[in-house]
This record gives sequence, structure tokens and C-alpha cells, in this order.
Amino acid sequence: MTKYYLTLLEEKNYAELKEKLIHENPVDIASLFEKIENPEQYLKLFRLLPKNVAAEAFAYLETDSRKNLIHAMTDKELSYILNDLFLDDCVDLVEEMPANVVTRLMKNADQQ
Repeated sequence: MTKYYLTLLEEKNYAELKEKLIHENPVDIASLFEKIENPEQYLKLFRLLPKNVAAEAFAYLETDSRKNLIHAMTDKELSYILNDLFLDDCVDLVEEMPANVVTRLMKNADQQ
């Protein structure tokens, strides 16, 4: 599965990749993120996912992968992810990140 999806991503077959990924488990999608080495592809994969699926997969990413993705995301994308995470996932995220990333997270979090 993973190799097939990586091939679709490398070949820029985004329509087929998106269609396949919407049926995958967020844990498996997070595992796919961990296999990507190219930062541009990492962000492209994230943007192909429906927002709710992207948020769920984000919760399962390793700390370094989360940090890299946070740096690559726009403020709007980051805000959506933060607002869609469960509170305990948000707390874990803040605890794992360096101060500069936490500052950006707090700036983009919904005030509610």
C-alpha cells in the first residue's frame, strides 16, 4: 500500500491518490507521511486530504513530522488542524514543541 501511494505522489497522480486516501485509516495515512522524504511532497499530501482526515492523521504523526508540517503549513491550515484536534492531542502537541512553535500554535488556536 505505502509504496503504491508513494509512487502516485512521485508521479503527481494527485486525483487517484486523493481518491484512494479518503478510504484509508488516519493511522495508516500518518504512517505514509513518515515515509516521505521530500518536504514539498509532505505538504502536497497533507493538502490532498479532506480537512477532517488531515487533522486525524496529524494527531498520529511523530513529533518531528508534526514540527516539520507545522513549519510548512499556512496559518489558516494550522488553525483548522488545531481546532479539529481533541483537547488532549492539543495539550500533547504543545508539550512536545519548542517555544517558537508553541508561540505560532497559540497564535493560530481558536480563542474558545
